[in-house]
Amino acid sequence: MAIAWAWLFLKIWKTTPRCSTSALRRLIGGQGLGTQILKELCTKVFNENPETVRFEGQTREDNIAMRKVFLKSGFLKEAHYRMGWPAEDGLRLASVAYAILRQDWESGETTAFDWNDVQI
Repeated sequence: MAIAWAWLFLKIWKTTPRCSTSALRRLIGGQGLGTQILKELCTKVFNENPETVRFEGQTREDNIAMRKVFLKSGFLKEAHYRMGWPAEDGLRLASVAYAILRQDWESGETTAFDWNDVQI
């Protein structure tokens, strides 16, 4: 079932400009399939594109469910773009970026990095 949803989402994503995780949420939100689908999308991306070394995604700061799906799927938070996502009501929310590396997808372990690598 999740494979069918992933296929449908990929089809919509490839044909709809600016399709986002909110489109996926409207299709299957609340069914507990997000992590399984994202993992299957990673498998599809990495298996069909051997040159791909990373797979990235972004969501709004208030989309807690999607942020948890990214983490449960082996993605690592890499950026928090303050006021980077225009909202419908004119407000600006943070855009939160996540990525998974091919090596992490293959090993099942997330490679961390030092957020405070530069000191002043």
